[in-house]
Amino acid sequence: MIGIVIADRFVEALHAFTGQRAVAVATRHPEKAAVFAAKHGIPTVHASVDALVADPEVDAVYVATPHPSHREQALAAMAGITSIPTLMAFRDGYLVYREAG
Repeated sequence: MIGIVIADRFVEALHAFTGQRAVAVATRHPEKAAVFAAKHGIPTVHASVDALVADPEVDAVYVATPHPSHREQALAAMAGITSIPTLMAFRDGYLVYREAG
């Protein structure tokens, strides 16, 4: 998971209604990420998107940051992970699609 801005309900639903687990989080504010991770039972906090993407336990990334960050973060995540659910403006979504090839 990249960011924690809109992620509380997402993680709660993910853990309550699926067999999937959030295993790592990365954000610009490690102290806030640590509190978020503890609240949701997420074992790992990373200091960067690159570290999160390099984590062998991570097989999908949910981008939970403000919209202006989605494009850059989705592209960074695509460098190593194929599943990146995010909500973004149509224009940014199209640009990410084009750049991903």
